[in-house]
Amino acid sequence: MKKHNIKGFSLIELMITVAIAAIVLMVGVPSFTGSINKNSVASTVNDIQTTLTEARSEAVTLGLTVSVCSSNDQATCSGSWADGWILFSDENENGTIDGTDKLISVTGAVVGGNDLRLSATDTSMMQYLNTGYSNQTGTFIGCPGDDDAKYSRAVIVSSSGMVRKSRDSDANNIHEDILGTDLTCP
Repeated sequence: MKKHNIKGFSLIELMITVAIAAIVLMVGVPSFTGSINKNSVASTVNDIQTTLTEARSEAVTLGLTVSVCSSNDQATCSGSWADGWILFSDENENGTIDGTDKLISVTGAVVGGNDLRLSATDTSMMQYLNTGYSNQTGTFIGCPGDDDAKYSRAVIVSSSGMVRKSRDSDANNIHEDILGTDLTCP
C-alpha cells in the first residue's frame, strides 16, 4: 500500500497569514482614506477654478460683467456653494439673472460630503468686470466631509481677477488663504 502525502496549510500557517493581512489593512486603509479625501476636495477646487477662469475670459470676450454665484436650483442665485453654482452674463450688474442676462454654465452640487465656501466681503457671488478684474478678492475653500483641515484646498482670487490654488508655504501640512492664514474647516 502506497502512502500519499497530503499537502495543505496547517492551522498555524493560516492564522499567521490572516494576522499579516490584518496588519497590512490596518496600516493601508487610513492612508487610502486620506488620499480619497485629498483627491475629492482637489476635484471640487478644480471645478470652481475652471468656472472662475471661464468667467474672467467671458467677461473680457463679451465686454460686460459676468457673475458666478452659488445656486441650489442651478437657475438662480440661491443656496450655498456646496449646492453648486452658475455662471451668467450680468449686463445690469445686479447679481441676478434677469432681462437679457444669459446662463453660460452650470455646475452641480459637490460630491462626497465635501463643503465649499467663499471667504470674501460678499460670500454669495464673485463678479468679473469687462476688464477681467474681479469685484473683490476672496478665497474659495474646499473642505472634506470630515472637516480635517490638512485635506482642505482653496482657490484664491486677486483683485486683478487672477486665480491661483492655495499652497502650504509654512510646511505645517495646512494650506493658507489669501492673507497667509491657515485654512480652517467648519
